[in-house]
Amino acid sequence: RDTEWLASQHLMDYSLLVAVKEGPAPESASGGSGPSALGQRPMVRRDPGGGEIALYVSIIDFLQKWTTGKRVARCIKFMEANKATVPPRDYAQRFYRHFEAHAREVAGDVLKPLPLKTVAPPAGDCEAEGR
Repeated sequence: RDTEWLASQHLMDYSLLVAVKEGPAPESASGGSGPSALGQRPMVRRDPGGGEIALYVSIIDFLQKWTTGKRVARCIKFMEANKATVPPRDYAQRFYRHFEAHAREVAGDVLKPLPLKTVAPPAGDCEAEGR
């Protein structure tokens, strides 16, 4: 639903931020400047050693409006393979599909370590550009 809302507001060029905090997660929002102070509640799980891991997930950098300038940039970059300048609806679909393909569900209450790798989507793709 987040990507649908962002597209309905004509926003694009946003990113997914995932932060992992080892140790006890904050109990409540406290006046600080961290994610808990902003009303975000982490997903908390146990690591294989019994300690707590808090996982925060947020969409960031979402203030890029689809403007006439973005439309012009898209026309200028029409031969580029990785397009960041795509209409909000296309950007939202590409963003959602990318994380749907790369996110893994872990059953139970234990987080299993995975090899570190970058799963950020490319700046763009041409799947929907022929329309």
